[in-house]
Amino acid sequence: TNVSVEETQSAFADFFDEYVDPERPTDGPFYHSYLERLLENDDFAVNLDCCHIRSYDERLYFKLLNFPQEVVPIADLAVHELYLRLHPDSDGEELGGKRFTVRCFKLGREDRLRDLDPNDINKLVSIRGMVTRSSSVIPDLYMAFFECSVCTTPHQVFISRGEIAEPQVCTNSACQAKQAMRLVHNRSKFADKQIVRIQEAPEHIPEGETPQTCSMCAWE
Repeated sequence: TNVSVEETQSAFADFFDEYVDPERPTDGPFYHSYLERLLENDDFAVNLDCCHIRSYDERLYFKLLNFPQEVVPIADLAVHELYLRLHPDSDGEELGGKRFTVRCFKLGREDRLRDLDPNDINKLVSIRGMVTRSSSVIPDLYMAFFECSVCTTPHQVFISRGEIAEPQVCTNSACQAKQAMRLVHNRSKFADKQIVRIQEAPEHIPEGETPQTCSMCAWE
């Protein structure tokens, strides 16, 4: 893709710092007060209204819709940096190892389930329907904790584009053993995941046709 991490991160930083709710302009930057409310409730899920982004920076909105795999993690990082700016005396340890995650909603358009096609792959879309089935909660690895089997040096790796890159060389300069890392499951971090079966909304079903369904993954 042509997404610049530095440029996109800077754009999100400006957005989170400067966006003001037009209905409540005297409240100051919207996401400053919103983040503080989340912290008071020990909540790390940032519901990001995409209409806010579109009104502030349409180019950033376009990137978010077309390259969500690259852009959403950058937004997560920008929120964490906003927290550090709002709490300059903090090193982030009081978060207890938790990380802020951005959840996008209100994209400005809604697609019918039956209208999705290959052009929508790897893009951010909004659909409406009914959940007809859901699986039990499944642990989903998002941070792998590796330990060198030679010198026990730890190494943390976060998931990137659906993959965990196992370290090939120990990071300890006095060791540098190759292919000596072992995964420590009880020190790794997992997110709760469910597989959900969704059926298209009744008003989207043409008369006489069978409702379309699809499976999707949902993370907490």
